[in-house]
Amino acid sequence: MIKQAFASQFEAISQFGGFQVNYCPGSALESFVTILLGFLTVIGGLMFLVYFVLGGLSWISSRGEKEMVAKAQRYMSNALIGLIVVVLAWAFTGIVGAALGFNILDLANNIGPCEEI
Repeated sequence: MIKQAFASQFEAISQFGGFQVNYCPGSALESFVTILLGFLTVIGGLMFLVYFVLGGLSWISSRGEKEMVAKAQRYMSNALIGLIVVVLAWAFTGIVGAALGFNILDLANNIGPCEEI
């Protein structure tokens, strides 16, 4: 059994988690940043929906009480402000990238071509 274990041929690890491991110096960084930005954008959108719906339900269930209606309006306005911040962050990133002459969100082209070993 031990001889069989030492005689077996092991292949190099080609994947770790969701990232493809290769010899490109920036590929893991690019994948990580791309996945992270997408994840945070989705989380921002979901948080908008959750807070907006909670504000709407709170407004419906307030029965006309001014304090409850004001609280519901704050929930909804804060949710909208959060969504605007997320959208403006993407727009700001695009504008700054255009002003600097490269696309900040496209790390693969910024790092340079990959040379295979």
